[in-house]
Amino acid sequence: MLEDIDPKLIRYVINKYIPFHRLAKIAGLYLPNTERSCFCIFHDNTETPAAKLFRDAEGDRLWCFAENRMYFPYDIFRLKMIQHNPETVFKKIWVQLPESKKELVLQESSATVSFLPSNWEEIKKRIEPYKRGEMTLDEVLTELLKLERKPVV
Repeated sequence: MLEDIDPKLIRYVINKYIPFHRLAKIAGLYLPNTERSCFCIFHDNTETPAAKLFRDAEGDRLWCFAENRMYFPYDIFRLKMIQHNPETVFKKIWVQLPESKKELVLQESSATVSFLPSNWEEIKKRIEPYKRGEMTLDEVLTELLKLERKPVV
Protein backbone atom coordinates (compact mmCIF):
# COMPACT_ATOMS: atom_id res chain seq x y z
CA MET A 1 0.00 0.00 0.00
CA LEU A 2 1.08 3.58 -0.48
CA GLU A 3 2.51 5.17 2.67
CA ASP A 4 2.37 8.86 1.76
CA ILE A 5 -0.32 9.31 -0.84
CA ASP A 6 0.31 12.06 -3.35
CA PRO A 7 -2.77 14.37 -3.46
CA LYS A 8 -2.35 14.49 -7.24
CA LEU A 9 -2.81 10.70 -7.37
CA ILE A 10 -5.92 10.92 -5.18
CA ARG A 11 -7.44 13.52 -7.55
CA TYR A 12 -6.50 11.50 -10.60
CA VAL A 13 -8.03 8.25 -9.32
CA ILE A 14 -11.24 9.91 -8.12
CA ASN A 15 -11.64 11.79 -11.42
CA LYS A 16 -10.98 8.65 -13.46
CA TYR A 17 -13.02 6.09 -11.55
CA ILE A 18 -15.97 7.86 -9.94
CA PRO A 19 -18.74 9.05 -12.26
CA PHE A 20 -19.79 12.65 -11.66
CA HIS A 21 -23.47 11.76 -11.29
CA ARG A 22 -22.73 9.41 -8.37
CA LEU A 23 -20.89 12.07 -6.36
CA ALA A 24 -23.52 14.67 -7.23
CA LYS A 25 -26.24 12.32 -5.96
CA ILE A 26 -24.37 11.91 -2.64
CA ALA A 27 -24.29 15.72 -2.43
CA GLY A 28 -28.06 15.83 -3.03
CA LEU A 29 -27.64 17.23 -6.54
CA TYR A 30 -28.54 15.95 -9.98
CA LEU A 31 -26.26 15.36 -12.94
CA PRO A 32 -27.23 13.14 -15.87
CA ASN A 33 -25.62 9.75 -16.34
CA THR A 34 -25.04 10.55 -20.02
CA GLU A 35 -22.90 12.98 -21.94
CA ARG A 36 -25.19 15.98 -22.55
CA SER A 37 -26.14 19.53 -21.60
CA CYS A 38 -27.27 20.00 -18.01
CA PHE A 39 -27.56 22.44 -15.14
CA CYS A 40 -24.27 23.34 -13.48
CA ILE A 41 -24.17 22.05 -9.91
CA PHE A 42 -21.39 24.46 -8.93
CA HIS A 43 -23.46 27.65 -8.98
CA ASP A 44 -27.09 28.77 -8.93
CA ASN A 45 -28.26 27.49 -12.31
CA THR A 46 -31.97 26.72 -12.60
CA GLU A 47 -33.27 28.59 -15.66
CA THR A 48 -31.46 27.00 -18.60
CA PRO A 49 -28.72 24.38 -18.73
CA ALA A 50 -25.36 26.18 -18.49
CA ALA A 51 -23.08 23.14 -18.55
CA LYS A 52 -22.20 20.09 -20.59
CA LEU A 53 -21.08 16.76 -19.21
CA PHE A 54 -18.25 15.03 -21.08
CA ARG A 55 -17.13 11.46 -20.56
CA ASP A 56 -14.13 9.59 -21.96
CA ALA A 57 -11.41 7.16 -20.87
CA GLU A 58 -10.03 9.76 -18.46
CA GLY A 59 -13.35 10.07 -16.60
CA ASP A 60 -16.04 12.71 -16.41
CA ARG A 61 -15.70 16.46 -16.86
CA LEU A 62 -18.27 19.22 -16.62
CA TRP A 63 -17.79 22.38 -18.68
CA CYS A 64 -19.72 25.36 -17.31
CA PHE A 65 -20.41 27.86 -20.08
CA ALA A 66 -21.51 30.54 -17.61
CA GLU A 67 -18.24 30.37 -15.68
CA ASN A 68 -16.00 29.39 -18.60
CA ARG A 69 -14.60 26.67 -16.38
CA MET A 70 -14.00 22.91 -16.39
CA TYR A 71 -14.98 20.94 -13.29
CA PHE A 72 -14.00 17.40 -12.34
CA PRO A 73 -15.55 14.92 -9.88
CA TYR A 74 -12.83 15.72 -7.32
CA ASP A 75 -14.13 19.31 -7.19
CA ILE A 76 -17.13 18.04 -5.22
CA PHE A 77 -14.66 17.06 -2.46
CA ARG A 78 -12.53 20.19 -2.90
CA LEU A 79 -15.52 22.48 -2.53
CA LYS A 80 -16.75 20.47 0.48
CA MET A 81 -20.07 19.66 -1.18
CA ILE A 82 -19.89 16.25 0.53
CA GLN A 83 -18.36 15.31 3.86
CA HIS A 84 -16.51 12.20 2.69
CA ASN A 85 -12.74 12.12 2.97
CA PRO A 86 -11.22 11.86 -0.53
CA GLU A 87 -8.24 9.89 0.80
CA THR A 88 -10.57 7.25 2.26
CA VAL A 89 -12.50 7.06 -1.03
CA PHE A 90 -9.21 6.76 -2.93
CA LYS A 91 -8.06 3.87 -0.70
CA LYS A 92 -11.32 1.97 -1.32
CA ILE A 93 -10.81 2.30 -5.08
CA TRP A 94 -7.08 1.54 -4.90
CA VAL A 95 -7.41 -1.80 -3.07
CA GLN A 96 -9.80 -3.03 -5.78
CA LEU A 97 -7.37 -2.33 -8.64
CA PRO A 98 -5.13 -5.17 -9.86
CA GLU A 99 -1.39 -4.55 -9.42
CA SER A 100 -0.85 -4.14 -13.17
CA LYS A 101 -3.56 -1.45 -13.28
CA LYS A 102 -2.04 0.33 -10.26
CA GLU A 103 1.30 0.62 -12.07
CA LEU A 104 -0.43 2.07 -15.12
CA VAL A 105 -2.41 4.55 -12.99
CA LEU A 106 0.79 5.68 -11.25
CA GLN A 107 2.40 6.34 -14.63
CA GLU A 108 -0.66 8.13 -16.02
CA SER A 109 -1.15 10.30 -12.95
CA SER A 110 2.41 11.58 -13.05
CA ALA A 111 2.14 12.69 -16.69
CA THR A 112 1.48 16.39 -17.23
CA VAL A 113 -1.90 16.86 -18.86
CA SER A 114 -3.53 20.06 -20.00
CA PHE A 115 -6.72 20.57 -21.93
CA LEU A 116 -5.80 24.08 -23.01
CA PRO A 117 -3.48 25.18 -25.82
CA SER A 118 -0.39 27.10 -24.73
CA ASN A 119 -1.79 30.31 -26.27
CA TRP A 120 -5.10 30.12 -24.38
CA GLU A 121 -4.78 33.64 -22.93
CA GLU A 122 -4.34 35.07 -26.43
CA ILE A 123 -7.39 33.13 -27.62
CA LYS A 124 -9.49 34.47 -24.73
CA LYS A 125 -8.50 38.05 -25.64
CA ARG A 126 -9.65 37.50 -29.23
CA ILE A 127 -13.01 36.14 -28.04
CA GLU A 128 -13.81 39.02 -25.65
CA PRO A 129 -15.09 41.48 -28.32
CA TYR A 130 -17.49 38.78 -29.55
CA LYS A 131 -18.75 38.20 -26.01
CA ARG A 132 -19.40 41.96 -25.68
CA GLY A 133 -21.34 41.98 -28.98
CA GLU A 134 -18.66 44.00 -30.78
CA MET A 135 -17.86 41.27 -33.37
CA THR A 136 -19.88 38.77 -35.35
CA LEU A 137 -19.24 35.05 -35.09
CA ASP A 138 -17.64 35.08 -38.56
CA GLU A 139 -15.30 37.90 -37.52
CA VAL A 140 -14.15 36.19 -34.33
CA LEU A 141 -13.63 32.88 -36.15
CA THR A 142 -11.53 34.68 -38.77
CA GLU A 143 -9.43 36.23 -35.98
CA LEU A 144 -8.96 32.86 -34.29
CA LEU A 145 -7.89 31.24 -37.54
CA LYS A 146 -5.13 33.86 -37.87
CA LEU A 147 -3.52 32.68 -34.63
CA GLU A 148 -0.56 30.39 -34.88
CA ARG A 149 -1.54 26.88 -33.90
CA LYS A 150 0.31 25.94 -30.76
CA PRO A 151 0.36 22.49 -29.19
CA VAL A 152 -1.28 21.62 -25.91
CA VAL A 153 1.33 21.63 -23.12
